[in-house]
Amino acid sequence: MSLVTTAHAGIYGCSITHNHIPSVWSGHIDTLEIVVTGIHKEPSLSGQVVPVVMSGENLNFFCEPEISFDKDHISREEEAHEQQLTRGQSRNSAFQAIFPLGPVTPAHSRTYSGYGSFNHSPCAWSDLSDPLQLSVTDAA
Repeated sequence: MSLVTTAHAGIYGCSITHNHIPSVWSGHIDTLEIVVTGIHKEPSLSGQVVPVVMSGENLNFFCEPEISFDKDHISREEEAHEQQLTRGQSRNSAFQAIFPLGPVTPAHSRTYSGYGSFNHSPCAWSDLSDPLQLSVTDAA
């Protein structure tokens, strides 16, 4: 792929067929997901986050894009899978998705980012939001 576009976004697999038996295909071995980012402007990610949150507290992250995506996502640094919610409520002509988190533990201490996507092209994402750092400490 010389110039990647949204048309390249998706999940790819590989199968093998034999010339002498073209109707017999091998099973899919592995898949590769190609995600294209930067399709739309990044959302704003904010939260009820102070420099340090005590273990056991509940908090919310707010993902606010400029356009209404079908899905808003929040991802944690160093994790392959993200938590996602369908479009949140509209407020003052702005779109907002709320991601509840908690009760938090020190395992939630990570850097989080938000992005948006549409149902018709789930592997084409907006730019990632600016990162938001969460630090959780055990109650002393």
